[in-house]
Amino acid sequence: MAQPPRTVNVLTRNGSAEREPVQTAGEALVAGVLLTVVALAFIIFFCLAVRTRLAVRDVWLWIPDEVVWQWMGRAWSRVSVWDRIPILCVAGWILGVALLVGRLLFDLLQVAEWWSRSERIVFSVGLGLNVLSLTALAFGLAGDMHRWWFVTITCLAAIGAGLRWRNWRQVPADDRPPATTGVSRTALIVAIPFCIIILLGSLLPPWHFDVREYHLQVPKEWYRQGYIGFLPHNVYGNMPLGVEMHALLGMILMWGPQAWWWGSLVGKTVIGAFAPLTAWALYLCGRRFVDQRSAAWGAILFISTPWVAHVSNAGMIDVAAAFYCVTAVQVVLRWRTLVRNESPPGGAPWGLPLLAGLLAGAGVSCKYPAVVFLVLPVVGGVAWTGARRVSLRAALLCVLGVACACGPWLAKNWALTGNPTYPLLYTWFDGQTRTPEKDVQWRRAHEPSGQDARERYSLNQLRSSAELIGLRSDYTSPLLAPLFLLGVFASRHRRAIVPLAAFCGYVVLTWWLMTHRVDRFLVPILPLVALIAGVGATWSATPIWRRGMCVLLATTLFFNLIMDASRVVGDNRFLVSLRDLQQDVRQKCDPEYSHINAAHRLLNELVQPGYRALLVGEAQVFNLEVPILYNTCFDDCVFEQLMRDKTRAERYETLREHRISHIAVFWIELERYRSPGNYGYSSYVSQDIVRREICQEQKLARRIPTTYDPNDWEILEVAGWREW
Repeated sequence: MAQPPRTVNVLTRNGSAEREPVQTAGEALVAGVLLTVVALAFIIFFCLAVRTRLAVRDVWLWIPDEVVWQWMGRAWSRVSVWDRIPILCVAGWILGVALLVGRLLFDLLQVAEWWSRSERIVFSVGLGLNVLSLTALAFGLAGDMHRWWFVTITCLAAIGAGLRWRNWRQVPADDRPPATTGVSRTALIVAIPFCIIILLGSLLPPWHFDVREYHLQVPKEWYRQGYIGFLPHNVYGNMPLGVEMHALLGMILMWGPQAWWWGSLVGKTVIGAFAPLTAWALYLCGRRFVDQRSAAWGAILFISTPWVAHVSNAGMIDVAAAFYCVTAVQVVLRWRTLVRNESPPGGAPWGLPLLAGLLAGAGVSCKYPAVVFLVLPVVGGVAWTGARRVSLRAALLCVLGVACACGPWLAKNWALTGNPTYPLLYTWFDGQTRTPEKDVQWRRAHEPSGQDARERYSLNQLRSSAELIGLRSDYTSPLLAPLFLLGVFASRHRRAIVPLAAFCGYVVLTWWLMTHRVDRFLVPILPLVALIAGVGATWSATPIWRRGMCVLLATTLFFNLIMDASRVVGDNRFLVSLRDLQQDVRQKCDPEYSHINAAHRLLNELVQPGYRALLVGEAQVFNLEVPILYNTCFDDCVFEQLMRDKTRAERYETLREHRISHIAVFWIELERYRSPGNYGYSSYVSQDIVRREICQEQKLARRIPTTYDPNDWEILEVAGWREW
């Protein structure tokens, strides 16, 4: 007579005990074999992939006292953390108001009863941050850069919260969160060091090129000019900057002559706060649709992946996009579950499609690609409710939510440039300052590399991209790829895993077909990848599997924690005074960028009040405190506009009219832009024009001697500028 399978008690998401089968000896053997394979793959990955190069280059980082010495900037005299307190207070103020505003919006949508208290908090913060961002956009377009309107919003939100507080405390009896288990407490404890490092890194001055070029530079320009407008010299400043608006809001709320600099750190801190928020949202999503153990593993795998610390430390917005991605997908899954299975009394909760659209639209406010990566699958997932069942009403509500969340950015571009998707879709909408040549330059820089379609979409390119995603990405986590594959093919939780895996596959496919295949652009789906990997980590209930996975996870976490705390991921001078770091910014990981910092410091000293500096070839200009003229490589060259086809007298008059006392030419950047396969730059700027014609023949300017190589950069002083 066959014996029934042995079972054990497990805790379900509702806190009740449930019987779960224990695997047989044969299954345990399979689990052991699979664990061995995963371990071998981990070792090969750890030893042979890109991490070896990083570890060899920074092997001394494994010495704990050396790491701490770096945190202090290699000098006790530089240590100061009290200057972070105002930044934390203002950032906390923004997040707190966002929570209240988002919670009131949650009530307006009438969807609170379908979520637990923790889920309401997470969704409310995300919704509220987008509302505050759009509010800052509206007042910025109106030219109002005063803090009165935010104080008013704070008061109104506090009053509304006070009136609704009693209702907010009531949690539906059938939707209470499950009891906290040991695995969830362990996940929280393990996540704390990574969250602390992310917070410390987000408080530091910006060092990444993109952040200094537009993520924080554009809010700085808008704040200093007193209004939000079109920027003809910075193409990136005319795209959706929903997350960057928190930096503008921080500048408005800070005080003093350098409010723009302190406010930018507030915005950078708010951007960094998306990392723990996303891990929390991932855990809640997994707890609801998978199981608590897999959710905890997924949250740990996500927050410990060096990509999260890297983009948060830098001040980039990819993790914010990841937050809106995972929350929008969570709403879609909840909607489909209710409509297909539960048949709630009173009809379908039509606020859920609108909520999904608001979150997906907030993703578009982060960056344009979310239209394809996120909005299309979210609208499709909301509309398709089952076999041969399509809800047009749900789709329209979702689209309405998208329009409300990102429409103001498109409207702003349409009004200022004539192109709602500026600088994209030039052949459809044209757009101010855009030309066919610029459009070709932009598309060539952002499409898959290769001479022709056959080369771009060849098997070699496919293999190279697969290796990049699973093996060679600089900041990936060793366990993600093998555990993700194991989670996809696991037999558990198919109803949730199949659509999540399909969504990830769709994003990767469109990324490979339509973009220039930068691995950072896949960070928005990292939470879903980590959740599926969490399912793979809990594939077996046998002791050998659980203990072995704990060993592998502990090894990975230790290595990733060292990475996050080191200079490999970003600036790690966590304890150094911010004033000390203001003019001592670490840029990227390349030594030559220290020379550019020196040029910025020199310009800040040389350019006097009432005058400007003209920068040629340089676009990462955030740290410059003096008025400047510059352009990105995708815009008209300002130097060419001012100098081309003019006599000496005309050039001198142009310089005097624009109050340009110094010209800084960054040859190292021009060479990089003009290198094969790079973005390109105007061919007009040359050493022949600058040195022979302007300096030697016309004597319009003279080079200021420095200790740096003039072939890297040089600063020219315009003749007679003191007499203007």
